[in-house]
Amino acid sequence: MDLSHLVNVALGLMFFYLLLSLVCTAGNELAASLLQRRSRNLENGIEQILGDLKKSFYEHPLITMLSAQGRKASYVPAQAFSSVLLDLVFKAQAAAPRALAGLRTKIGEVPDEALRQRLLVLLDDAGDDLTKFRANIEAMFDRAMDRVAGVYKRKTQMIVLGWAFAVTLATNADTIRVATTLARDPELAAAVAKSAREASARHDSTARADSTNAAAVARPDSAPAARAPADSVHTEPFKRSVDDLQASGLPIGWESSDWPKRLGLGGALVEASWGWFFSKLLGFLITALAVSLGAPFWFDMLGKVVRATGKVPQRAAA
Repeated sequence: MDLSHLVNVALGLMFFYLLLSLVCTAGNELAASLLQRRSRNLENGIEQILGDLKKSFYEHPLITMLSAQGRKASYVPAQAFSSVLLDLVFKAQAAAPRALAGLRTKIGEVPDEALRQRLLVLLDDAGDDLTKFRANIEAMFDRAMDRVAGVYKRKTQMIVLGWAFAVTLATNADTIRVATTLARDPELAAAVAKSAREASARHDSTARADSTNAAAVARPDSAPAARAPADSVHTEPFKRSVDDLQASGLPIGWESSDWPKRLGLGGALVEASWGWFFSKLLGFLITALAVSLGAPFWFDMLGKVVRATGKVPQRAAA
């Protein structure tokens, strides 16, 4: 196997993992939307902060306007949180102007003891300055959402791992089989490597365009529960990812020939060997663990290899 073919095989495997990762990512986003995981996670975080005031918080007009199609909000800006919380504490009406002098008394009427103590500490730190008090509330909310984001991210990692195993089994995505096929078929390896380079180029172009929006890329791991846009159904990205995987030309999918013969009644057929079983199991395990690393990881790896190798020359004629 010459160097150009070896590079094509490596690119083919990376592209293989990337396509499966995209399927898992799109599937996870679709499930998160349908199950409202982000809004539920945000609600848990809000409850940890507000306690008994959670119900009133979600019924406030500033929060209901962030919801869509009967779903609870999956995104609440820190400024909206502080405004709603102060409104709930003051219990002010349009004709009753808020007075800072009465704020400490109003905080004393908050039913949740933990929230009451937190607000009094923040008010003391603000030196009875309402503007600084609002800033303290918003900082408290941001810290809480960072914790919520960490919990959501850890849960998502486990869910994506489950998706990786499910997609691997469903598509018969055996790393050993794919690597062997690419190694034995230089034309297929070259075709898949070409698709990998094109995908890397498209991704780099998109990344450069996105980098013009500094706010969008400042915190790529920011709290999805508190900062992501409202839930939407992700059926189209999922379908597109599956279509790309099917059109890749990679040796995936189950066929009758993939199953070894079973032992007959007389024990005559013994093609189903332990070697086949362990090879298949190892191939599935490698695929699932690789796919669970996520599409960003494989886009990054693919880009590094493409940039390092450049345009690989065609195989010299024998």
